[in-house]
Amino acid sequence: GKPFQVDTQNVRQAPTALQLRLGCTNCCNDGKENGPCFDVEACAVGVSGGRYAFVYAHVGVPGWPWLTFLDSMRAQALALEESTGGTVDIVVMMPPKDIKELGCHQRALAQNYKIRIYEVPWTIPPNSWYPDYWWPGKADGWCGPQDLMRLHTLGMDEYDAVVFYDQDVEFQGDMTAVLKCAAKGYFISASGGVGEPFNVGFFALRPDKRLLRAAEFFGGNVTFTVETGWGKCGFHPSGNKFVGAECGQGFFHTLFYKKCKPVQKALVAAGLHDADGKAHLNLESVMVDR
Repeated sequence: GKPFQVDTQNVRQAPTALQLRLGCTNCCNDGKENGPCFDVEACAVGVSGGRYAFVYAHVGVPGWPWLTFLDSMRAQALALEESTGGTVDIVVMMPPKDIKELGCHQRALAQNYKIRIYEVPWTIPPNSWYPDYWWPGKADGWCGPQDLMRLHTLGMDEYDAVVFYDQDVEFQGDMTAVLKCAAKGYFISASGGVGEPFNVGFFALRPDKRLLRAAEFFGGNVTFTVETGWGKCGFHPSGNKFVGAECGQGFFHTLFYKKCKPVQKALVAAGLHDADGKAHLNLESVMVDR
């Protein structure tokens, strides 16, 4: 496919007054307070070429049927290839023990849809906190493994941009703008539907292995409490603990939207910031209309 390029002369027209009134006007946040959502369509203008990926995660023995919305994801992948001239993969990340459990039906599906099976070494960051009612290897009781395994998406820097979706997401519109915009250096997510400030079922970014190292460092050096959140960074703009705060929704929201000291330490340790706070990676965290 074509190499990744941004045409800086191609600028989107300003939205009309009607467009500004549509959708959610105050359901996005910056880690402190709610506010207007980011215009991902305007951001996406001018992008061509590149290599992209739609990413799923799977923990546990795969059942059947499996990946039931692959057709709608594949349609999005083909649309992105056509609009950019680039290439698009569909990736499913899995732990080694679960890859071994793939049966003939799952393997045939992966072959037919040209799915890339991506083996990951852990489902929760090494040495990270987990609740006292759970233990590594326990199949249920805590949403950490299924949520935090998707942190590996951050390090998939063979791609210009990746977007993660939960397996129960069926695509209804054009999602290609999200990947085009993410390739410019944005971490894109959305808030949840019951008041949580982050929905771990969707995010997009331009990957960098240093981001994965930062997540590992952060996970290995903080704990979670229902009073103070991850690393004592709090729950704002929520007033208190929200749904999934103890799992990926709280972890991701803290890592990408908070400016607290444990996050800054992780960024420095991974080489993303220097000790004076100067950034060595062009990455801005934004949110789009859910």
